[in-house]
Amino acid sequence: MNVFAGVDDVARELGLSPSTIKKYYLLIEENGYRFTRSRTGKVIFSERDLEIFKRLIQIKNEKGIKVVDAVKTVISSITDVTVWKESAVATEFEEPPVDITVMKETMEQMHEIIKNQQKQIDQLLESQNQTQKLLESGSTDRDKLLLQSIRETQELKQLILENNKKKKWWQFGK
Repeated sequence: MNVFAGVDDVARELGLSPSTIKKYYLLIEENGYRFTRSRTGKVIFSERDLEIFKRLIQIKNEKGIKVVDAVKTVISSITDVTVWKESAVATEFEEPPVDITVMKETMEQMHEIIKNQQKQIDQLLESQNQTQKLLESGSTDRDKLLLQSIRETQELKQLILENNKKKKWWQFGK
């Protein structure tokens, strides 16, 4: 089954203007028939749809028949197609068509963005932990050096005191 890309292709095939095809397909849809739509919402016509247009043109060209009457005749002659009720038609136009694949792609992109953000958060946490360890180890090393310096100073004072005690009484002032 051939699929025609859109209104322009059908217009070329039937030798009509695109505006006429658009008028016809809108009238046909008003009477309950639904044409296939692309992901972007544009109408896509099949070989079967082309036959409906040919039948419509044939009936319309008969003497004294209006386009609206021809559409009703064509729609009523299609037996294997479910014709939508008036309420269903109104509901369909009120709700915008939802393209599941676009939503799926958007969700996948969002998932990737979230994964990247989580990686960045993990890297920042690791960096923060390393900085904290460096600060703790730096203060610990500094504390050790300070204690060592204090001990050395105390030992030096102790040596000086012991040395002063060992001096004889005549060397005391010197």
